[in-house]
Amino acid sequence: MSTEKTHARNRYAAPIGLVFILLCLIGLATVFMWCYNLTRDLADNTAQKTKFEQMLLPVVMFDPPDFSDPTTCDNEFLLQSSLWACMLGERRGSYEYDEYGRLIIPAADVDAQAASLFGPGVKLEHRTIGDMENAYQYDSEITSYHVPIIAMTGFATPRVEKITAKQESCELTVGYVPPTTVLSINYDSKGNLEESPSKYMLYELRKNGKEFYLYAVSTITSSNLPGTEFNAGGKVDGLLPADNQLQAGSPIESP
Repeated sequence: MSTEKTHARNRYAAPIGLVFILLCLIGLATVFMWCYNLTRDLADNTAQKTKFEQMLLPVVMFDPPDFSDPTTCDNEFLLQSSLWACMLGERRGSYEYDEYGRLIIPAADVDAQAASLFGPGVKLEHRTIGDMENAYQYDSEITSYHVPIIAMTGFATPRVEKITAKQESCELTVGYVPPTTVLSINYDSKGNLEESPSKYMLYELRKNGKEFYLYAVSTITSSNLPGTEFNAGGKVDGLLPADNQLQAGSPIESP
């Protein structure tokens, strides 16, 4: 009798063991897929942050005041940001130079960058901007700008801290990282360079087709975000060595 019970237990042991092994394999596969999807989402989020940082650099470097509609922004700010978007964009290597060594940027390209950066509702008023020495001269005869090869120093760079996606828009928490100098370099516990934003702004982006454009900027006053107000407005100087400078027409590195 005991022999029959032993055989019965043995007869059920193999199927139960197989089910147990299958459950273990399913559990391992689930954990693996969860880890894979988490890693992929983190990588995608990092890539998206980098893309937005590159997009917003020509805006952040001029530290615009709060606005709720780009069509109400100052025309000179829109021109400056759109011109620098051209100089930092993919077509920067195709622009020619005039007899004074200035870049010639077609107004059509500036309009295209303005529409891409601030939306299709923005209409630029093309005119000369800047001071006499470093003016961005508008030439109505060839509908182009003559841009001096200069360096812009002392400007903040954007760091996207958070992306909040919505149906047809998204909100970015953007930290303004101030220019680094020898006296302001900080390192973390691992010896890596640590740059803390001086203030945070909320950038609202809206969709135009598959791409986003900047629609609104507002100051973040929440007490749970560190930092103090910082005037990130850049200053245009002659092309001289500096701790933080960006040359017009030169390649841009990812922030």
